[in-house]
Amino acid sequence: MGSGSHTIPPRDVPDADTRPLAGRAAAASAATAARIVRAAARAGSWDGSAGAAAQAASLARRLDELADRDAAAFARARGALRGDDPAVAAHLAEAAEAPLAICEAGADTAALAEQVASRSDDAVGPDAVAAAILAAGAVAMAAHLVNVNLGVLPGDSRAARAALLEEAAARSADEARRLT
Repeated sequence: MGSGSHTIPPRDVPDADTRPLAGRAAAASAATAARIVRAAARAGSWDGSAGAAAQAASLARRLDELADRDAAAFARARGALRGDDPAVAAHLAEAAEAPLAICEAGADTAALAEQVASRSDDAVGPDAVAAAILAAGAVAMAAHLVNVNLGVLPGDSRAARAALLEEAAARSADEARRLT
């Protein structure tokens, strides 16, 4: 990589030999979006930019935690399915809750990115727009994981919540995109 290139910290890149990959990738993608939003907000001098930067930093930390939580929950559910674990239903529920939490934090990131994009100048506004798009993609990934979880049945409120969050994140990305 040339000078000035940026790399993703190693903990954010899923190891191809480690499962699950998708939940961790969704959380890492949304966390990256939050870090972009933080940088864009910090570059701003508009009223509320410092608060937006702090909120973005908090979302990034939360999403980092959710990456680990999702991986652990999935591993417990997979282990329960392989054995005669009487708590299999609880493990499956936990495995659906983790990607749902990623949806929630990712949708918050997309909304914050839209807000930052609307207040940013041309130097950093496009970064905030890109962050909204990235966050919306991460929410779509996590919503898919909620829907394919074996503990989620048709009509499950978690699936409905994930779909609403996915729609909200997509709207935020679309609105942010209109700003450029």
